[in-house]
Amino acid sequence: MQRISVLIALIFYGITCYAQQIANMEGRRFEYPALGWHGNIEFGANFTKIENSIAQLTNRFVLIHHNKNRNILISNDLNFVSVNNQNIMNSAFQHIRYIQFGDSVVFPEAFVQTQYNKQLALNLRLLSGAGLRFRIYRDEKSFFYVGNVLMFEHEEYPDLPSQNDIRMSSYASIDISEWDYLPITFIAYLQPKLTDINDYRVSLEANLLFKSTKKFIFKTQARYVYDAFPPPGINPVFSGLTNTLVYTF
Repeated sequence: MQRISVLIALIFYGITCYAQQIANMEGRRFEYPALGWHGNIEFGANFTKIENSIAQLTNRFVLIHHNKNRNILISNDLNFVSVNNQNIMNSAFQHIRYIQFGDSVVFPEAFVQTQYNKQLALNLRLLSGAGLRFRIYRDEKSFFYVGNVLMFEHEEYPDLPSQNDIRMSSYASIDISEWDYLPITFIAYLQPKLTDINDYRVSLEANLLFKSTKKFIFKTQARYVYDAFPPPGINPVFSGLTNTLVYTF
């Protein structure tokens, strides 16, 4: 029983730990928003006690303000796991993004982001970037976008000097919603360091959504992450499968 409890905690730890290596903002956009404020909230909480007591808490919210000229997107993530009242996981990030609209198929955007992750020994990561988003295809139910963003990255780790880098973040996002109750999304990121192309991160993600009502959605997510230069003691490759209940308003 003890081994099972620890395994559950480690699985949850790995999924949330690597999920923050590359923050996927494509899955947080609203492709067809109405005017004004909109958003969604994801919340997960579990508590088990056999030989060990394990508490798990996850929370994500996304807010977007839309008008005909631009979108402002605000997102926040929080992840927490404790075993026998000892905190083994603590991570979070905040993201604000500005997206300008127009009649063309090219959209300027800019963002800032803060992040920390205890398990990655990441005391602080600050990101600030801007770039262009290109619409390849869009109809009333499906779309395909690609984008390129140039970003400044500041990182702080314990007992190490802080690092300042410039990275390119390229992405592709496909949403297939031909079946209203069962949309599918595919998202890929590539983030190389400009001064050393051998230092790069890759993220591949697929999401399957089950829309039982207009307000509640059950999401299954598969993800693969590779970091060519991860923090010491962290595996460069990770894959995971998660299930989440989403409330949309």
